[in-house]
Amino acid sequence: MNIDSLDPGYKLVPKKIAKRDRRVYYYVKTGYNHRSIGVNPRKMLDWRNLEHRYHELEEKWLIINKKLWDSFASVGREQGKDEEKWILAGDDILYIVSSRGGGYSIESASRMAEDLIKEPKASRRKYFVVREDEGGREIARLKFRCDRYLRTSAMYKEAFKKAVFDRIRVHIQGLVDMSNSAYYGAYYPQKIFVINNEDRKYVFSTDNRGSICLHEGEVVEC
Repeated sequence: MNIDSLDPGYKLVPKKIAKRDRRVYYYVKTGYNHRSIGVNPRKMLDWRNLEHRYHELEEKWLIINKKLWDSFASVGREQGKDEEKWILAGDDILYIVSSRGGGYSIESASRMAEDLIKEPKASRRKYFVVREDEGGREIARLKFRCDRYLRTSAMYKEAFKKAVFDRIRVHIQGLVDMSNSAYYGAYYPQKIFVINNEDRKYVFSTDNRGSICLHEGEVVEC
């Protein structure tokens, strides 16, 4: 089956209209703040470019994410046993890096300071502070870039998924006999689709209710 030959039915409008009227866009949810993001129908039609951009941004996120975690470990002195690393990152942001497993939490620097003053017992926790000019400022910069790449790659991934879903839906609906659907409901063929783009493979499947799913994870050929 040639997925590029399937028409998802997108309504293409002149660029001038699309620029000023976002109602003609196709909307996808990225999971961030439950917001929907509109995608130009011409971009939705080019699912291969959407996948390419998603992959490109995800690769950048992986690189920056590694730098961020390496920086959490390297700034300041070495942590002692059960000792927390408190990194001041500006804008009242405090990253608390645990000595166990290297995980971190994000806190309000002012609130943590107030809590330590109000509760003397809490001040007995073992920690040391890394100032902004000692590495906190670089941590903040990396975290901002990491979050930006993650949000943007998620947007392109959802747009890519919808663009493929809409083509697969056209295919499976063309295989369904709707003559008995009023009595028994439409029964869709269960299928597995391996979508290729630039040597990257994605596995989509359909169930007998017509639902379409992208299976997460690496595709391993055995």
